[in-house]
Amino acid sequence: MATTISFQEGANPAVVFRAPSRESAARPNHFQRANATVGGRIDVSDLGDGSTLDQPHLVWNDKAMLPDADHTALETFVKTTVNFKEKSFTYTDYNSNTFTVRYWGGLETFTPARSSHWIGLIELREVPT
Repeated sequence: MATTISFQEGANPAVVFRAPSRESAARPNHFQRANATVGGRIDVSDLGDGSTLDQPHLVWNDKAMLPDADHTALETFVKTTVNFKEKSFTYTDYNSNTFTVRYWGGLETFTPARSSHWIGLIELREVPT
């Protein structure tokens, strides 16, 4: 298992970070469509195909803190490169699996820890392909 993960948007260079202490599992892929009929009834259609989409929560805690330089790179990537939720990017986990994802939140959860390190979490959502 690798000790790093990476984010890459388009042709931009990959940004490599220390691997988090924990990642979450895949969740069911359920899409729904709602329509109002002429008679005022609401029809809801389940469009899910039974597949799963990953919704990774990357957690850096006291077991695997994010170094100061990695936190700065992460902040720059989220705010500038992908403009928060605007652009999708490739996430490579510590098992070298790749996913097309969007940033979903969490940057604001980071707090300084000891000796130039940070703890917090990042939420991502896999983009259906």
